[in-house]
Amino acid sequence: MKCRPSVCIKSRVTFFALCVMLCFFSSCANYREIGAVADYPEFLREFKAFPESVPEVYQPPEIEGFTPLVNFGFEFAVPFFGEFAYCVYDEVMLLLSRDGKFYYAPVDLKGLDVTYDKFVFKQDGLSGIKSVFGETLVPAAYAKIQILGDAVAASDALGRTDVFKKAGAFYIKLHEKLVGELILFSDESLLYNHKLCDFFLTPITADGYAVMGASVNGMRPIMDNAGAFGYAQSDGGVAIPPQFSEAGTFIESNFAYVVDASGAYRIIDKAGESVYAQQNGMRPVRFDGTYITFLYEDGSFGVADGDFVPLTRERFVNLYDWSVFGDYLAVNTPDMPHRFYSLTENAYIGADYEFITPVCGYFLAKTPPGRYVLFDANLKTIAEAGYIAFDGDILLVGEGEKYHYYIA
Repeated sequence: MKCRPSVCIKSRVTFFALCVMLCFFSSCANYREIGAVADYPEFLREFKAFPESVPEVYQPPEIEGFTPLVNFGFEFAVPFFGEFAYCVYDEVMLLLSRDGKFYYAPVDLKGLDVTYDKFVFKQDGLSGIKSVFGETLVPAAYAKIQILGDAVAASDALGRTDVFKKAGAFYIKLHEKLVGELILFSDESLLYNHKLCDFFLTPITADGYAVMGASVNGMRPIMDNAGAFGYAQSDGGVAIPPQFSEAGTFIESNFAYVVDASGAYRIIDKAGESVYAQQNGMRPVRFDGTYITFLYEDGSFGVADGDFVPLTRERFVNLYDWSVFGDYLAVNTPDMPHRFYSLTENAYIGADYEFITPVCGYFLAKTPPGRYVLFDANLKTIAEAGYIAFDGDILLVGEGEKYHYYIA
């Protein structure tokens, strides 16, 4: 299940609810209301919804496995950012929500770098943040801004950082001018001076360990003061004590690669037990439950079955973690075009592509002439167009000046 920032643009924020929120935040000394958000309830009341029906009857082209999100064809459209996508219909700039409702876009978003439902704007050489609805969330007073979900870290020219968090209809300043390394991990936690903390800077990782990566599948790499790697659970408790010289992330199949103190590569499970060990010059770096991806001593990649028997005659120059999907590999050949390789046929198949990206059970590829193709897991063509974007939830297909949104 994806976690997306949500903006309720049709509901009214009652006076009572606002009073409750303001009373709560006034009890927290670290919180400060900022920006022009005090007028947010009035802004919501005045915000105009686009008519939900149009005179023409229109049916977007059919795509197997997908249904149209709305029965509209757009002159211009971009993929969803959080809850909304920006699109143009009949020369009217709109915001489309994931529930299929339209709203007039109060600002022209074309060409802007929109993150979730926010974008960075410049004023007098400094940066601030506005929402896609036009209200100022963070004033233009910063040299650098990081956005992640409903959290914002904004730094001045000296590297001092203010931290903002959305709470109800307001963006609140939680911390002012923090000094040190700060990275937003999510809209629930941040990394401050190598410690994973909540937004009140209370450490939520095991004492004495530095966090070395994001939590994947409930496990997060950590490092002790001697430079050894281990794993902590999402709540900060130590799951596997530091003992490795390298530690990869746990993928969806609940396995990770590590390098032990002797320099040997291993695949371990979430209990820290070794599942596969380096052998015959083959160093395992990924196990998806079916196939093992491994490194040869010369740095090239191969794929083996569950008994660690190589399946491919080829040695691949750059077989990344995401390249193995089902019975196919998406690889670069020595002369660099992207191609499919069948593990069952032990051979390259199909044409050359500019890129191939597995995404949520599909392959998205781009042909050298600039056409996009969406394949299913069996390499059956699902869609082909001048533009395709897919985030695993909403599919955007564009051909000429007609763009359509579909939901999986």
